[in-house]
Amino acid sequence: SSNRIVGVLSAMNRDEIVADLQSFGFPVRDLLFVQGAGESSVHKPDGGVFGPALASMAAAGVKSANVLYVGDALSDYYAARSAGISFIGVTTGFTAPVAFASLGVRFIPNLTVLTELLLDTPPSTT
Repeated sequence: SSNRIVGVLSAMNRDEIVADLQSFGFPVRDLLFVQGAGESSVHKPDGGVFGPALASMAAAGVKSANVLYVGDALSDYYAARSAGISFIGVTTGFTAPVAFASLGVRFIPNLTVLTELLLDTPPSTT
């Protein structure tokens, strides 16, 4: 949707993030930011890791109350919680559904479901 601003924050190296996104045909140029491990002096689960990303979003007029962080690890959840931003888990990575559920964390099975939620479209049937 045109009213969504998207950025990427990862524990990976920024160049690796960009290369991975490009290999999937993702329009990297449309991202507000790509923040890798080298862009912050702190790392997840420390909520301070969001400092550079939140600064970029604030400069674009995005309030932290309107930020949703999607992660595949409990350290992602703890960092988002510490930073005071919303979180949704995705179970295609490091964390099983039961681990998210045991903490009362909302989670989805894959990013396709996230896209459907954000765009308010019905679930795909494929």
